[in-house]
Amino acid sequence: MRKRIMSGLAVLSVVALAATGCQSGGGGNDDDTNAGGGGGGGGDLITVGFAQTGSESGWRSANTESMKAAFSEDNGFELIFNAADNDPAAQIAAVRSFINQGVDAIVIAPIVEDGWDDVLQEAKDAGIPVILEDRTVTASEDLYATWVGLDFKLEGQLAGEWAAENFTEPTRMVVLEGTTGSAPANDRAEGFDAAIEGTPIEKIDSQSGDFTRDGGKTVMEGF
Repeated sequence: MRKRIMSGLAVLSVVALAATGCQSGGGGNDDDTNAGGGGGGGGDLITVGFAQTGSESGWRSANTESMKAAFSEDNGFELIFNAADNDPAAQIAAVRSFINQGVDAIVIAPIVEDGWDDVLQEAKDAGIPVILEDRTVTASEDLYATWVGLDFKLEGQLAGEWAAENFTEPTRMVVLEGTTGSAPANDRAEGFDAAIEGTPIEKIDSQSGDFTRDGGKTVMEGF
């Protein structure tokens, strides 16, 4: 719980700084602003578009609630939320919608790493800072303001080290992974594979369960 809250607050701080920087010098019309927020200049709310992956797991649902709590009107934000149901094309469309709406900042939890260059360039051209939350992308780092998340490669490495310590005899192992093409799945696999290299463990197969209980169960039944 503490990790989820800290993640939301960390992204909130980054967005507040980025959006305030982009808004500095802008006059605005008092008749067109929302009142009651504590974070925006002169009572204005900072409008943030949040492109979530979906609601595929309890962790993801808790992540959504943490972000909604962080980007509340009491904290000076107006949050426009979209969950893409693990559809990369729908998530990119949501980001384009945020750009067209002229939001102050965009937060993305990318479903997959690839395919973000064009829409991130569009956001940059529009002067809208983009913050990546939880996951990363392969696009150039100059297309987004920052990333707030964990070291997935280290997580995979630690799992591999645990496996190597506990399976000291020749072992044929299958691995259940997350969404294909996502940063967590890619980086954890890289860290895990490096950690078990040269050990008695042979990874004979790995498949994606899409970070869902049902998906993981189906894959394991197939194994």
